[in-house]
This record gives sequence, C-alpha cells and structure tokens, in this order.
Amino acid sequence: FVMGNRWSRLPPEDIERGRTPQRDEEFCSDTETVHEQFQALRAALALSDHQRKEAELRSERLNDKIGKMELELERLREEKAAKDCLVVDLEKELRLATQDTQRSHTDIFDRSSAFRRLCVASAGVLFQDNLIAVEYQEAIHSLSGRCHGTIELGVHAVEPGKNLSDADMYLELSADDKRSLVVTPLPSSAPPGPTFSRVLNVELKGFFRGPLGCRFQVRVAGLLHSVDFELPLIMTKFVVPLLCDTNNFFELWWDSALSQCADVVSLAHTVVQDPEALLARVSLGGRMHCVCFRPHPPNTGHRWRDTQIAEAMCMTSGRVPAHGGRTTDALVLVKCWAGSSSDHGTAKLEVKSTDAALGKLVLETIVRIVTQDITANGPTTYPRTLH
Repeated sequence: FVMGNRWSRLPPEDIERGRTPQRDEEFCSDTETVHEQFQALRAALALSDHQRKEAELRSERLNDKIGKMELELERLREEKAAKDCLVVDLEKELRLATQDTQRSHTDIFDRSSAFRRLCVASAGVLFQDNLIAVEYQEAIHSLSGRCHGTIELGVHAVEPGKNLSDADMYLELSADDKRSLVVTPLPSSAPPGPTFSRVLNVELKGFFRGPLGCRFQVRVAGLLHSVDFELPLIMTKFVVPLLCDTNNFFELWWDSALSQCADVVSLAHTVVQDPEALLARVSLGGRMHCVCFRPHPPNTGHRWRDTQIAEAMCMTSGRVPAHGGRTTDALVLVKCWAGSSSDHGTAKLEVKSTDAALGKLVLETIVRIVTQDITANGPTTYPRTLH
C-alpha cells in the first residue's frame, strides 16, 4: 500500500479480527453510555433507599400517634361510663326524692282492675303512677274477610308543667301470637310536650291468646322513666254479635259438632249485687248478642252442682267473621247460671263453639272479669264494633 491507507497503520492481528477505528469510537461511546446509566441507577437506588427510610420513620411516628390516640380514647370512654353511672344514680335519687315528697298514685290506681275493665270497654285509663298516665282507646272492625283495628295510647304527665320527651315503646308477643296477630306501630315524631300519643295498627290472622306486652320509656322533665304494662288487646275484642232468638240458640247449642268447655266460679261482689253487671260481663260488654236474660227466673227445675237451683241466667251468642285463611265464621255460645240464695256468689259457665280454641279463650276472659271486681278508673266507653 503505497498511498498510506489507514488500514496499513493497524496491526495485522487487528485487521484479522475486524476491528476498525470507527468501531473503537462506537465501543467507547457505548461504554460511556452504560457507565452513565449505571451511575443514574445508583443514584436512583440511593434516593429510593432514602425515601424508604423516611417512610419508615413517618410510619413509626404515625403508629406512636395512633397508640397515644387509642389510650386517650380509652380514657375518655372510661370517663363517659363513670359519668353515665353518676347520671343514672342521680336520676334514681331524684326519682326517689320525688316519690317521697309527692303523693303516690300507684297505691290508689288499681292496674289489674283497669285491665279487666278494658277487657270489655274500648276506652279508658289503662295505667297511672306518680309521673305519667296512659289512656287507651281502640277501634276494632270485624268485617267478613278481614278483622283489623287501631289502638291509640295517649300519655300525659301527671303534674302540670312537666314535659315528656325521648319516648320509646317496645311491644312483646309470644311466638304463636306473632303469627296470629300483626301489630304495626305507626311512626311518630312528636316534639317534647306535656302529652304525646302512639298509634298501632292491628290485623287478625288467626286466634291468639294475648295480651300484648308493652314497655314505655320516656323522660319526664329530663328524668328517664320506664314502665311495663299489658294492653287489653285480647281475642274477644274481635267478637261481634250473632243475632238469633232462643229457638235458633238451642238449635245451635245441641249441635254435636260444637266443642264445649265449662267452669264453676265464685262471682265478684259487684256482680252478686247487680245482675246487670253479670250480663255486661257475660256479653263481653255488648260484643255478644243477649239471647235471653232473666235476673230472677221461675223455678224451671234446672239444677247444677247436685242441689242448687239457678237464681239468674243469661245466654249470649257471638261470632268471629272469616279472616286470614278461614272461609267461615267461628261461632260461640255462652250460658251462665247464677247460684241460688244458699250459694249466691257462685255461677256455672258453659261455652260452646265451632272452634275449640276460641271457646276456651272466651271462657277464660269471662271467668277473669266475673270473678274479680272492676273499679271505675276514669270514664268507661263501651265498644262500637263494626259488623
């Protein structure tokens, strides 16, 4: 090579390996690029490690802060629990002090008698103590195909000038009764005041025993007051008169398909003194039709308990219209024979019904209200049942 080609300057071994000056430059450039990337990666790793350490430090600080907040929250909860206990104790002391300084209405108000009276009446005072009074009112509609009604409970403070607030009502039925009676409390948002009311819708799906348990919780002038009582919503409230004469009554009475139950009971003093009171109770306050009533019947030869001759007798008839899954009315017939003068305070009750459960419930109700006196705790309103 006379012209001095640059290839002549390379050693023969480099020419054989294919190395050229251009390739050397490219190789150096690639090496620098890799070195720069490596430096950048090391810087990124260092930055990432620094950020990780800062994150760990922040996490430790946050955990410490959360721990301190949890300890503070636990302390506040303990303080609140102690204050709540103190408030409850103070309310009890204030309530006891109020009861000591005021005349107690619990001693003069007979809750059991009020309940029995409302078993045949549709309105009246149901409960009263030294702080609140509860008035009961019902409207039952026993119609063919549906038996339903409305119950209203009116609550007012006994002492003038005291307001009622934060009222809650809790209802309780047995498991069997829940399937037979649907109770729907209507919503209420009454502001604090001397009175408030609660309304319940009820619908009959089958025969139930009752009664309906109720608990009221209300604040009277800021003091929490809780009372328990029973609502006189029982199966006989859905009975309506079965109109028939004496011949129809006995034609039904001697039907062998009817179930029968009976009892001999001692009559209450007021029932003994007033035959009309006996009729009012045996007819369930007018819910059953009076077929026959003889306060002093002639000696017809009717004897019971071996020797005693009936001195007063009455017969009533009623029915529960078809409802729920029932297609026919359930009939119920009652005969009551009062004792003779030698045993004036005794009576024989006989009940026949097309449904054994209904007959027993009617007998239990009549026995409850004829064997114990009923005092008048406020005005009595007898039912206006639609049929």
